[in-house]
Amino acid sequence: MKNLLTLISIIFFFSCNNSTEPEEQYIIPNSSEVCENEYSNIDGLLVSCDIDCSQSGEDCYHQNDLNVLDVFRQSFDSLSNTNLLGIGSQNWIQGRLRSLNLYSDQLIGEIPPEIGNLTSLTHLYLNSDFTGEIPSEIGNLTNLELLSLQHNQLIGEIPPEIGNLTNLWYFNVSGNELIGKIPEIICNVYDSYPLSTFNLSQNHLLNIRELTTIDSDKLCS
Repeated sequence: MKNLLTLISIIFFFSCNNSTEPEEQYIIPNSSEVCENEYSNIDGLLVSCDIDCSQSGEDCYHQNDLNVLDVFRQSFDSLSNTNLLGIGSQNWIQGRLRSLNLYSDQLIGEIPPEIGNLTSLTHLYLNSDFTGEIPSEIGNLTNLELLSLQHNQLIGEIPPEIGNLTNLWYFNVSGNELIGKIPEIICNVYDSYPLSTFNLSQNHLLNIRELTTIDSDKLCS
């Protein structure tokens, strides 16, 4: 009887320890989520940051956006010793990253897919020595008005998710090694906003008009 109880205890122990709990899914904050911080009624100085924000100096920064910058820092050796707020040129409003410019940094490697978590971005410049394909996650950045990926070493096709960026008025991917056809949804976005500047020259795209800067009524042939 004692041996039987011991066996049952062992089975119960292993069954409990082998049970897998569902992993907590990371929720990307939408663009309207900002740092609502607490300030002193006396001198107006910062008292504390919002729960999802971290303090640096006298300002607060949303942890989601800082996490993405940290991914860049870990992905590129040239950024390994760089302060997160010193990566490229940045513009923050209410604790959210609105503009990111990595124009002058010599970053050799693929664009991290986590770039799609920066949902408050309106301007994104990634002009360095980026390789690999354009991550489809960029299509999550629906507030983007300007997207510059020129003069990198990007390959593959333009992801159709770029067509989700309906606020985009400037799109430059010139000077890469992109192939294939321009997705129809992107052509339609341009045709809806003919005053936009879409530059897709110096690639190997099949259905683009032979113009350096597309300024005709139609983007695609």
